[in-house]
Amino acid sequence: GVPCVDLDDRTLTRTRCATIADAWRTLGEPGFRAAEALALRAALAEPPCVLALGGGTPTAPGAPDMLRDAARSDRALVVYLH
Repeated sequence: GVPCVDLDDRTLTRTRCATIADAWRTLGEPGFRAAEALALRAALAEPPCVLALGGGTPTAPGAPDMLRDAARSDRALVVYLH
């Protein structure tokens, strides 16, 4: 009963790139990860949703702390699919 949000889509909106590959080429990994971290922070501040993270999201600057803090404060349930 909640919306599904793809963090890659939100990150692409922030980078103004058409694809993830384009964002990596244009910004490099550090630039992409910084945009991804900003998108994550914004998404975690929104009403409840199912938020699909990219496989590398936990390597974005500050992302592990944001996810841990959201889980500890019961604002998020983090599920790792392996």
